[in-house]
Parts: sequence; C-alpha cells; structure tokens
Amino acid sequence: MNRLFALLLVSVAFILSSTNSSAQDYSCNELMSFAKRNGYKIGNVGPMSLYDSSWLKNVDAYKVDNTIVVIASIKQDEWGISSKDYIFCGVPKSNWDRFNNAFSDWGTSYGERFHKYIYNYACNCY
Repeated sequence: MNRLFALLLVSVAFILSSTNSSAQDYSCNELMSFAKRNGYKIGNVGPMSLYDSSWLKNVDAYKVDNTIVVIASIKQDEWGISSKDYIFCGVPKSNWDRFNNAFSDWGTSYGERFHKYIYNYACNCY
C-alpha cells in the first residue's frame, strides 16, 4: 500500500472514530502497523512502570499527522505472558500527559488514569 493511500486510510479512520461513526471499515492491525511505521513515538509507559497493574502491560503513544494514537497492550492472563494490542485514536495531548504523569491525579493508578483519559478514544476499527 503506498504512503499516500495509507495516510488517507488513517486520516479517515481518525475522523470516523472521532465522530463515532458505526462503520468499521478499517483493520485495527493495519492502523497499528501504520502508526508504528510512520508515526513519531512521543511516549511510553512500559512493563517496569506497570509491574503492579493487573491488566495493563505496555502503553505507547505516537504522533501521526498531528494526531495522538495510543497503542495499549492488555494482559490476557494474570502473569502477562500473553497480551493483545488495542489502538486508541485522536487522544488529546493533554490526556496523554495526564495519563503519563502520576502527579496530575495524585494517588491514582495507571489503570485508573487509562480509563479516565484514554479508554474513551478507542478507534472504530475491526
């Protein structure tokens, strides 16, 4: 897939996800691959920081065309040996910063902040 088409694909997916369209025309795996290949990684909360999380394994943020995309690895078992990646589109930079910074919501866990600042931006993809 050429770069222009891929860029158009991601842009349309972001617009659809931000308008809560019910059409699920885009593969989440394609969107994640595109963000990882073509986006600029702006942050990470890794396994060392998430060691005590019962469900978050790794969270990466990428900037793609002035839009923040978050890819979260969610544990599929209690030990985190297997996990599944999910993508969140159009996350405001301020939300990423609040999730990433424990001082923004003192006393809350990464899981609580993820639900508060990232979770509602799930991409509308399949």
